[in-house]
Amino acid sequence: MLKSKNQGPEYQLKEKVGELPKTLDEQTLAKAEQAIDSLKDEFIDAMKIEVDQLTDISNDLVKNQDHDEDKLNKLFNIAHDLKGQAGTFNFNLITLICRLLCKFIEKTEKPLTQKDFQIIRVHVDFVKLVFQQNITGYGG
Repeated sequence: MLKSKNQGPEYQLKEKVGELPKTLDEQTLAKAEQAIDSLKDEFIDAMKIEVDQLTDISNDLVKNQDHDEDKLNKLFNIAHDLKGQAGTFNFNLITLICRLLCKFIEKTEKPLTQKDFQIIRVHVDFVKLVFQQNITGYGG
């Protein structure tokens, strides 16, 4: 279930920390937000590479019904990294989808079934779609 807009992680730093401590003034906060914003293009470039890797691994797993634990671990690690980073740059749907994908991989009994591979593929396809369409926030 999606959280309401007032509860999601997409809010600016000021909204996340609430009342500012006396040692953190508005100017310092603005500099921190600018620093995060300045990294967005670099993150987008890195995220494209990671989304492409997710897609390639997912395609390979599904096509070959591959039970290669190393490939599955790599897919998990990429999804886990995206889960942790995407929300910082307001790609909250990618964070949500990757969180669900990681949970699915962790909880699903091995070896994976054909249905399991398809579920992984759907998650990866949604990550790719959100990225390609540049859907930020929760998409609404």
